[in-house]
Amino acid sequence: MLSAVHGDHGPILLLQQQPGRASQGSAGATRKHWNIENSSHRFLDVTFWEDDSRVRKDHGPQNLAVLRQIALNLLKHQTTLERGIQGKRLKAGWVEGYPLNILLD
Repeated sequence: MLSAVHGDHGPILLLQQQPGRASQGSAGATRKHWNIENSSHRFLDVTFWEDDSRVRKDHGPQNLAVLRQIALNLLKHQTTLERGIQGKRLKAGWVEGYPLNILLD
């Protein structure tokens, strides 16, 4: 069932489950989405201290968010070191040549 309500910035369309039908499918999909979202946010916050970032001007926050996500993906897929994301990130800052290994792995 589709319904519309008026919000602060215009109409908002709401998709609602039909009465009498089980809503497990949409509820499960919503939980799965937020589980992925929270997992990704936790990694970014713990590893890169994303919540503590003071960048607020212009496109800076979006640009840094993209760079953090790229770095997180590279560290996750790097297999030569048996350490967590934080350990790999620290080693990349300490050991000369290791960042190149991350990029080429």
